[in-house]
Amino acid sequence: MPRPQLVLLNDEDLAYAKVRLDEPSRVFALENLSKIEDSLARTLVWTAAWDATRDAEAPASDFVQLVLDHIATETESTTILTLLRQLVTTGNLYVAPQKREATLSKIASSLIELTMSASPGSDTQLQFAKFVPQFARTSEQLDWVLGLYEGKTSIEGLAVDADLKWELLTGLVIGGRLDEAAIDAELARDNTANGQKFAAAAKAVIPNPAAKQKSWDILTKTEEYSNTLVNSASMAFGRTNDLSLLEPFVDAYLEVAPKIWESRSYHIAAYLLNNLYPIQLASEELANKTRKLMDADFASSRPAFRRILLESLAGVERALKAQQADN
Repeated sequence: MPRPQLVLLNDEDLAYAKVRLDEPSRVFALENLSKIEDSLARTLVWTAAWDATRDAEAPASDFVQLVLDHIATETESTTILTLLRQLVTTGNLYVAPQKREATLSKIASSLIELTMSASPGSDTQLQFAKFVPQFARTSEQLDWVLGLYEGKTSIEGLAVDADLKWELLTGLVIGGRLDEAAIDAELARDNTANGQKFAAAAKAVIPNPAAKQKSWDILTKTEEYSNTLVNSASMAFGRTNDLSLLEPFVDAYLEVAPKIWESRSYHIAAYLLNNLYPIQLASEELANKTRKLMDADFASSRPAFRRILLESLAGVERALKAQQADN
């Protein structure tokens, strides 16, 4: 039989298998993925591309381009959400550091274009809009986000509800366009359980050293926040366009981690230790410091604590390999 341009193992997803595309199939998929009519076959290709990126077997930049080129025609809402989340991870962790800023900016610009061209009122349109603030960083991109937040920009079919407004606000805080006063004003308008969760996250991303330290202290030294707010704020803590803001918290994390494990409930400790780990600063130095803490007597005698560190270390090692593959 003549060899087809795309060879897809495990078509119809009948086996529990991790599939790889050979190089001719991978190259063909980069250009033609959206032409595959069967949604399950498309998902298998998406998954194979993601696995190869995550395992440092294909350049992260190729995965970014694959998503940006073909996500607009994807019909499965769950697949779209998964791809957008994978873009966040790929752009911030797997793309080579020297390419990162340009890549994140490209993703933001592409998502703005995708939002503007999506079918009015569609779930796809809303998902694209929600993820723009995850990447927006240039003046033009932040202007677009601010216009949508303030209601000066309207997009046919796109309703800026409370959740989307909080997403926009958080991106604007990260970009330095809005401050704590704006967060408090938005909370006054939406003082619900959901609004409080978003407000705690927004305060955790304020991009200056004093605000970062204040958020860190609330999370690690007090019990001011409920379980939900602890999770929300700690998950947001690492979101920043200026990674230097996180550097003081590498040693701070390693110092406070045992104290958190001993003094907090399991769920709160897990939230804090998983979410505050400075994975955004993935480096051999961070890996070595994590190994040192793992090998200490405290971790050795507490397997559950050590496992959290082990999984965090695996994330660092994976990121470094992916970055090397993207050079």
